Amino acid sequence: MKDQLVHWNNAHAEQWLHKHSTDKTTFAEEVGRQISQGSKILELGCGEGNDSVYFAEHGHTVLATDFSDVAIEQNIKRWAHPNLFFKAQDMSHAFQFENKSFDVVYARLSLHYFTNETTRDIFREIARVLKPGGELYFSVNQQTIISTDKVIRLKPTCTN
Repeated sequence: MKDQLVHWNNAHAEQWLHKHSTDKTTFAEEVGRQISQGSKILELGCGEGNDSVYFAEHGHTVLATDFSDVAIEQNIKRWAHPNLFFKAQDMSHAFQFENKSFDVVYARLSLHYFTNETTRDIFREIARVLKPGGELYFSVNQQTIISTDKVIRLKPTCTN
C-alpha cells in the first residue's frame, strides 16, 4: 500500500487529476437524485472533492475521506462549505468512525484496488458505520461493462 500512497500523493501534488475532476460526476448526480434530503454521507476516496462539494451544496453533511493526505490537504484549502469535512482514511484499515453513524456511504472508483480479503473487510466496515436502513452507493472500474446507466441500491446485511 505504501507504493499506492506515494502514487496518489504524487498524482494530487502534481495536479494530474485536477483537469479531469473539477465538476460533479454523472454518478454523483444520479445518486443525489436517490438519497434523502439532509443525509449524512461518508465518501470513501473523495479524490479532488468535486462530488463531495456537490453533495454538501445540496443539503447533505459530508465527511469526505481519501487515502492521500495530499488530496485531503488540498481539498481543505480548495473547498469551503459548512457541511463539508475532509479526513485522511486508509480504507484497508478499520474506519475511525462510530457504529451506525452515516445514512449513506458513497464510493466512486475507490473500492477496486484491494484483495478479496481486504475488500470483504472494507464492506464489513461500511456495514458497521451505516445506520439501520442506510445505503451504499459505489461504482468500480471493470473491464467488462454490463451497464453504466443504472445505480443499484444495496442494503448491507453484514453485522460485524
